[in-house]
Amino acid sequence: MVQGQQLFDGLKQGQPEKIREIYKTILPRVIAWIVKNGGRKEQAEDIFQEVLETILLKIDKLDSTFDGLVLQIAKFKWYNYKRKSKREVRNDDQELLIIEKGFEASYIEKEVAYQKHKLFEKSFLQLSSLCQELLGLIRKGKKAEEIQETLAFNTKNTLYRRKAACIKRWSTLLKEDPAYKQWRDE
Repeated sequence: MVQGQQLFDGLKQGQPEKIREIYKTILPRVIAWIVKNGGRKEQAEDIFQEVLETILLKIDKLDSTFDGLVLQIAKFKWYNYKRKSKREVRNDDQELLIIEKGFEASYIEKEVAYQKHKLFEKSFLQLSSLCQELLGLIRKGKKAEEIQETLAFNTKNTLYRRKAACIKRWSTLLKEDPAYKQWRDE
């Protein structure tokens, strides 16, 4: 696992030589597996990129072998792609695959949570700076009096009205986003 840990650390740190080694040693295995399971080389390369992005953004420590982790996530992403494209998902033995609870379920939950977070953050950043500051202070658990003083509101009533307006605007921005509509339709 030492080699895998070095590749994992090299990827996280952006070391070009380790990233080249990952592409040289692991990408061919991902391509072979996806092609064997009905995909094309280009699809496999796209999925491999997504896998590396997932590892960079969501995995803090290596609990298994690095190549095993990459292949597991790639398999999941391929099955998910096939499921979304309404094709039957079959394993290597050409039997219908039933994805069991475990790593895949945990990964799905994390992926959904991450996508929701990105969506909320994107719409939050479209709010006015006053709304961002107000909602940020509320999220930090600041008391109404403290927020009123910090933001120079005349009364608590002004604070509450502004909070309601900010939340309503945020909700509107969120609902107007095509990603939100897609997420709600699934």
